Amino acid sequence: MDEWVDVWRAVGFDLAVQRLDEGRGGIHRVLAAGGRPGAVVVAVDSGRVLMVSHLRPAIGTTLWEFPRGFGDPADRDGRATGVRELREETGVETTDVLSLGPVWPDSGLLGNAVDVVVCRVQDAETTAGDGEVVASAWLSADEVRDRIRDGQVRDGITLAAWALVCSQEDPSILTGEDGDPGE
Repeated sequence: MDEWVDVWRAVGFDLAVQRLDEGRGGIHRVLAAGGRPGAVVVAVDSGRVLMVSHLRPAIGTTLWEFPRGFGDPADRDGRATGVRELREETGVETTDVLSLGPVWPDSGLLGNAVDVVVCRVQDAETTAGDGEVVASAWLSADEVRDRIRDGQVRDGITLAAWALVCSQEDPSILTGEDGDPGE
């Protein structure tokens, strides 16, 4: 099997463009964080979910989305990445975590998966975190659907995570009833 070869690497950030030459002119992918999966966090508190507003310079606008980020070498899995990202971005702590599995934000270009994790929290107050978040809001499922429909939520990773959460057979995933989401 052919191997991926770096054709470009960012300075000061773990980001690479790689090429796989299969005799068809080559195939390229973008790989961040050494290929470690990221995580997107659906934090649930009493039936409400936490959304944050981020300035996204790549597209020149601010987006409402779920907290998310790249995997870190110290993260043992996507659940650990999700707990860390939630804490870093919002100051919210949790240990009650369920992984719904990975999504691929752009399977034609990006080599990293993003693990969708649901975190239950209680009486959570958000703080300034690491400075990435412009604003935060705890929203009901209906309010999330309204924001999606009204075009206020346009982040692909958030939309994929919400679809996966809403597809679950267990309705308690968003209500916080019935105990631990990992049961």
